[in-house]
Order: sequence, then C-alpha cells, then structure tokens
Amino acid sequence: MDDRYFFVHLPKTAGTSMFRVFRDLLGPENVGPMLADFDQVDIEAVSQYRLLGGHLGFQHLHHFGERRVFTMLRHPVDHLVSRYYYYRRLITGASAGVQVQISRDLTLNELVSEEQPETLRFYFNTMVWQLGGMGTASHQSGSETEALRRAKEHLAQCDFVGILEHFADSLDLMSYTFGWPPVETIPRENATSDRIPLQSIDSGLRQRIGERNWLDMDLYEYGLAIFERQKRGMMRRAVRQRCPTDPGPPVPARADRRLTPAPEVVGTSRVKIFKTEVLSSRGRADEICSGEICTVRVLLLAQDNADCVTIGMTIHNNYGQAIFGCRSSAHGVQFSIGRGDVREILFRVPFRLALGRYKINISAFKSDWGKAPDRLQAALAGEPEEIYDYVAGAAEVFISRIPGPRFYGLCNLAPSVEAGDTLALDETFDCELSQPIMFNNSGRGPRHLGTGWSDPEAGGTWTMQHAAHLLFGMRGFPNRDVMLKATIQAFCPESFPSLTADVLVNGRNLSVWRIDGNDTRVQVVRIPAVMTESPFLHVLFSIHDPRSPAATGVSDDKRLLGIGLHQIEFCDAPEGLDEVDGALAI
Repeated sequence: MDDRYFFVHLPKTAGTSMFRVFRDLLGPENVGPMLADFDQVDIEAVSQYRLLGGHLGFQHLHHFGERRVFTMLRHPVDHLVSRYYYYRRLITGASAGVQVQISRDLTLNELVSEEQPETLRFYFNTMVWQLGGMGTASHQSGSETEALRRAKEHLAQCDFVGILEHFADSLDLMSYTFGWPPVETIPRENATSDRIPLQSIDSGLRQRIGERNWLDMDLYEYGLAIFERQKRGMMRRAVRQRCPTDPGPPVPARADRRLTPAPEVVGTSRVKIFKTEVLSSRGRADEICSGEICTVRVLLLAQDNADCVTIGMTIHNNYGQAIFGCRSSAHGVQFSIGRGDVREILFRVPFRLALGRYKINISAFKSDWGKAPDRLQAALAGEPEEIYDYVAGAAEVFISRIPGPRFYGLCNLAPSVEAGDTLALDETFDCELSQPIMFNNSGRGPRHLGTGWSDPEAGGTWTMQHAAHLLFGMRGFPNRDVMLKATIQAFCPESFPSLTADVLVNGRNLSVWRIDGNDTRVQVVRIPAVMTESPFLHVLFSIHDPRSPAATGVSDDKRLLGIGLHQIEFCDAPEGLDEVDGALAI
C-alpha cells in the first residue's frame, strides 16, 4: 500500500509552491486541497487523498489516519517580516482578518513593541503555537515553556523537516526521504512582492523581532539541527552506495601526524586565559533571569612575566552584535603577573538583558595607562601595546525570564571589577606521580578543569567544545620524561565511527589521537623532561569534529561532545615505550 502524507503548513513558508511540487510529483488527483479551518473540514471527504496539508496543528492530525508527517520551518525574523507585508497588502474591511487590520494599523516598529493579546497570538512565536498542538491554551500565561517542549517533541517525530532558507536542498531531501522523483524545477509562488529586503531593516529592529520570537528562535535552531543531521545521513548513504567497500581516509604516518598544525593562537601567549565562567548566588549559572547580578570569573595563567595586564570583556547576542564591552583598567584594575602564577579577575555584572542566549568574549593585553595624564581616557582609547590572549565565546549565558516589565534595546551594564588573589599552584592544581586523578563528581579531578568541559558526572566529564583545557601543578616532579596516561572514551555514534584530537602541552602539539568506537581505553602522551621543569602543565585537547547527540539522532542532548575523561595519571616514562595514535604500545 502506498504511503500517505500530511504536510503541516506554517503560513508563509512556501506552502503554495510546495503544493505545486506535490501535484507535479504525485499527480493532482492524489493531492487534497489546502486545509485552513479544522472546523470546516469534511474529514471523510478529504481522507481519500494520499497527501493532505494545511494550517492545522498537531492536535488535529489523528483525525486523518496514519500518515507520514513533515513540515517546513523559516527563520523567525524573516517569517514575521514576510507575514507583516503579506497581510498589509490584503484587502481591508469587514471581512478582513485580525492580522490584516493589525498590519494596516501599525508600522513594523510599532508592531514589534505591541503588547495586545491579539497581536501576541497572531504574530509572535506562531511556529511554536502551531507545532505545539495545544490550541488556544498555548497563548495563556505561563504555558510558553510547555508549548516549546511539545513543539520540539512533535518536530522530532516528523519524518522530514525542511528549512526554507535551504529550499532547494530541502526539496531534494524530501524526495529522497519519501522515495519521490527529484524536483527538476523549483517553483516560487505566492511570494510577497512588495516587502522590503530583510537586510534593509535596521539591525536593532531585527534584534527586537528575534527577542520577541524567542520561542520560535529556539525551535528553529532545533529544527535546523534535525535538517542538517538528515541531510548528512542522505549524503553518507549516497557515498556508501557509490563506494560500498571504501575503508575511509588512510591514517597518516606518524611523522606526518607530528606536523599537524596547532589551533590558531591569537596573541603572544605570555598570559593565557585558562577558564571563564558565570557564577550566580546559586553557583555556576548557565541560565539566569534578566537583571540578576552575576560574577564573570576569569582565570589567568602566566607563561611568562607580564606587566600592565588589562582584561577586556564583551557580551554578544545571537546575531553577533556587541551588547556591552569594558576593560578592567577603566575600573582601576591593572596588574603585573609572574611566570607560573595563576590569577583570577572578577567582573560583577547586572545582566539587564532581553531574553535570549549571549556569548562572552575575553581578552588579555598590555595597556600602559601611565603614559597618559588621564588614566581613564588612556584605558579606553587607542590600541593595546601587546595582545596576550583572546578567547571568543569563553562563556555563555541564557536569559530565560524577565521579572517585571519587558524591555528592549541595548543597555550599559556598568559592572564592578576586582582582582582576586594569586592562586598557589601547589594547593589548587597539585598532583603527584603514580596517583590517579578521578574526574567524576566525587573525585579531585574537577579542580584541574578549565574551559571546554561539561559538569562532572558519576563516570567522569565530557569535552563539549572544540578546545578543552586542563591545568596541573608540576612542583616537585622529577627532571625526566613523564608519561600522561588518560582513561577516556570517545563519543562515536554510528554516523561518526571515529574521532581525532590533537593533544597540546604548554602550547606544543605532542600527539594526535585517532579513536575508533565508544569503548573505554587508555591513551598516552610522552612529555619530555624539558617541559617538566615548568611549574605547570597546561594540557589542551583540540577536538577536530565534535558532534552532539541531538544532531546525530542519539538523544536530545545538544552538547558538542568529543572525549569523555575518566582518569589521568602521571608516571615515569619507561624505556622503549612508543605510541600509535596515542594508544599504549610496548
């Protein structure tokens, strides 16, 4: 029996063009009319068609029997602008819908600032309301989170999720998924001809549109990850069909692997930004309320003596716009640091920001304010004399709720800044030979973790970025070669059977690990004696291709996982020891 389908059509996501494609591929006799109002649908009459579709929610689909369900998403900012100009050009009068009247009565700027319930219902977060399948309950106060959860759940159940910004690829993937013929000519029907281009709209207004549609923004990112995973799966299956016996790329010879370039370094590295985190009164804060006062804690590692050290902090929104930036020197904090010292800098920030996700960039540089008569003016003006280090996206924070009245736009956060004490390596990061360091939530390993690691769990901790840092104090270590033995496992789902990581120690690339499968194993790095003379070992795992369980279809976990770290042990390097892909081989 032929499959039967239901296309959940979100308004202004190329629905007219899609129905033309359906009729061309399946035949007009197999495609039903576009359904709009469920109360007006003759279910028995339309159920005869192989393909149905329309502006219905998931709560209606069970009435039409078992069908393969699919949909098309559109970027929420472009989605709202397109609907506004579409409704604006329609005929007004007694028969006109609420959307038409709103679009005619309000400018786009006024619409985005509107708080009337009808406007909120018809214009903001409409993808979540429709896909959540909760009907009018979706618009009741306090139900936003539940609607988003249901919308994601329904999206994950779809046989195919398309993205309008990748329309051609979406049609190819749709045909591949359902076994339909390819779409030879891509139609463009019912496009809003008199709307202004998105790029001509003021960037501040685009930002506000995104903020008002924060539920749809979250859902769009989730759907985009599903689309990318399905697209990659199609490409991999196509490659396997073409080259079924292809063993994959050859493993480079050891001499070649030693030439693997280290990640790009910004600055002289005399002072390294080792760790950045956002702390609230509850501890580490990944999700906070707008206006909540938090501390951005920056941990610095001196690889050489440095003076006139200034720390810069900028906060960027989801569009890459700088929301706020400051320098520690402008707040009276500038200092010298000696080789081997670890020091913390604390920015206390009232995060008076709109809803959304924000990234924090941190820089360390030399800025000699003593050369200018006005210290503040010198700190704020001119280029730094020397850049020590810069980390983009050093920390991330999500504003999930705004207590009190809503607000929009940019604001001056005016943080207070203070320099913390120099931390003693032998107390904070100490380790000993032949003493295993456990990285679970009850071991002493988490104190060695820098940026790039997840919160420790019962079995250990995962890298969740391209770069993950560790720091170990080396005071009292012997002046001879040392072996770092790491008990690890890799996140290698079926679609990604192997993982590659560079291992850098104090900035030098000492090994390349190629890990096949998910089994727990021991990987090693030989550290030459000259490096053990340093007061610390800064270990960096550079993951070539981290992947999330959500994008690979394993689970809903969106973290970019690479290496799961269980244990590290330092020991004397025995004679005759060699390594192959970092695995122990004697």
